[in-house]
Formats: sequence, C-alpha cells, structure tokens
Amino acid sequence: MKKIFFIIFSINLFASNVIDYSLIRSEDKLDLIFKLDSPYDKNNNIKVFKEKDFVALVFKDMLISESSKIPLNLPFIGDMYMYLLDTNTVIKFESNQKLGVFLDNNNQNFELKIRLVPENLVVNSNISNEKSYFDYFFAFIAIVVLLFFVIRYKKKKYAELQNIISKTFNLNTNRIKIISYKNLDKYNKFIVVSYDKMIYKFIIGENNINLNDSEKNSYIDCFKMNYIKENALNSYKEKISKL
Repeated sequence: MKKIFFIIFSINLFASNVIDYSLIRSEDKLDLIFKLDSPYDKNNNIKVFKEKDFVALVFKDMLISESSKIPLNLPFIGDMYMYLLDTNTVIKFESNQKLGVFLDNNNQNFELKIRLVPENLVVNSNISNEKSYFDYFFAFIAIVVLLFFVIRYKKKKYAELQNIISKTFNLNTNRIKIISYKNLDKYNKFIVVSYDKMIYKFIIGENNINLNDSEKNSYIDCFKMNYIKENALNSYKEKISKL
C-alpha cells in the first residue's frame, strides 16, 4: 500500500497539470493553447498519431482535470476529445482530411501551443511567427523612440557646449560645430570643434583652455601654464590621446 502511494505521489510531482486551455478557431486553422503549472519539455514528450478519420496527440506526463468532448464544427475538424491515459493526456480530433500538426517554437515552458491545419494549407503553420512579427514591430518602435531621445539629448548637449565656448572664447555660436567631446573628469571636458573651416580643441569647465593657442608648445606646457595638477595632467593626456 505504501508503495502505491509513493508511486502516485511521484507521478503527480513530475507531471505538469493543465491550469487552463483555450481554442482559437478559423476556417483554415485551429490553435489549441494550454496553460501549465510547471515547465513542460516539448521535446520527445509529444507523439502524433494519424489515422484515416482522426488525428490523436499524446502528451506524456501532462494531466488534465477532466475528460471532455468539444464540438468544433470546422470544415476540416468535427469533434475534439480530451481524456487521460495513465499519466498522459490524449487529444483526439475527428477529421476525414489529412491534417498538419505544428508546435510553437517559442521557449515558454509554462505555455504549450498546437496548431492544426489541412495539409493543403500549411503556409500558415508557424504559430510563433505571428507573435514575433508583433515583437519585431514593438522592438522597432522602441528603438525609434530611444533614438529620438538620444538625438534630442545630443542636440541639447551640443547647444549647451556651443554657448559655453561662444561666451568663454568670444566666438560666433552659429559658426561653431561640435565634432566630439569627452569628459576628462567631473569638472572638465575636452572638446573638438569646427569653426570657419578650422579645427579647434578646447578644455572647458574648471579650466577653460584653447589648446590651439599653444600648438607650438606641448599640451603638457599648456596644462602647466593653467595650473593643472600633475595627477590630473596624466589622466588628461591619456584621455585626449584616445579621442
């Protein structure tokens, strides 16, 4: 007796229970969707048997709460039967046509989707593609929105830098074009701009330096003339060299 209880307990422990299911019907396909209480491995656990007047699917270690008969009245399927066979669920579809049976390729182990179509209409057999089209669409919209805010932020940031350079070095704002910039530390930025077809390099922030004024000298001399500390000097040299 104890052995029997142990076997029953073990079976329920390792089987997936069907919490709910739904049917999506149309004239050329039938989708059957199961919601499960635990992950279900689709690989090698589902067997399909095709006979002259029915198609049966056997789901190993998947349990339904009760047997049922559902009239579908579709052009290619009559009734659907669901019942338990030991620890397996059997779903039988009455049909006098050859049916194609397809599983969803998505890895949602708590959800199982099956599609049945007449074999002469297998073009719409891929269930997962329908969802993926929406996924791609929403991903595209998200990327567009993200790019919009990135470009907006970049324009705002460049406008701020243009105004700072204009006021600090007495240049015309409309003729300043930011090429690139890099944070040297939390106080200073290294900026490369185009102005009247010439390239200028600035450090703005705590130290406002026009590096072009010291082209004949090294950056080190320029930094020292502006009283930049030695530890910051080494960091600036490294970051500017990478820009």
